[in-house]
Amino acid sequence: MSALEKADHPGRHVVLAFCDRLSSRDFAGMRALVTDDMTWFVPGRPDRINYAGLFTFDQILPNLEGFLGGLEDFSFSVIDTVAEGDMVVVEARSQGRLNGAIYDNCYLMKYKLRDGRILSLKEYLDHSNVAAFLEQLEIPAAS
Repeated sequence: MSALEKADHPGRHVVLAFCDRLSSRDFAGMRALVTDDMTWFVPGRPDRINYAGLFTFDQILPNLEGFLGGLEDFSFSVIDTVAEGDMVVVEARSQGRLNGAIYDNCYLMKYKLRDGRILSLKEYLDHSNVAAFLEQLEIPAAS
């Protein structure tokens, strides 16, 4: 059963819509699905990884727009979901391209919802895939 076929859980429906908007780089559409106090967490040392840490949606949005908006093409594909109560977990893969450089990463993302909107997101990804992409572009991985 695909993630879309399992969209019977109301939280799953919201999260899949968010992922769809992420894939199409519809940042305004993403904003419409989050709470005003939404937080986005990416594990890692912020002194080594400039996109790691705890952010509000408004704080992380410039990073998303800058990174994803600059790609020639981008896709974010949901592989599987698990939903229970106010939590939805997504396994996903993203792929993108810029000037011949290939971005390919995998994710496990834990969403918490409140009143039908996303309250928090914990995004687990492979930082070495980000570094490999930046190396292809000859951009230092550390900020």
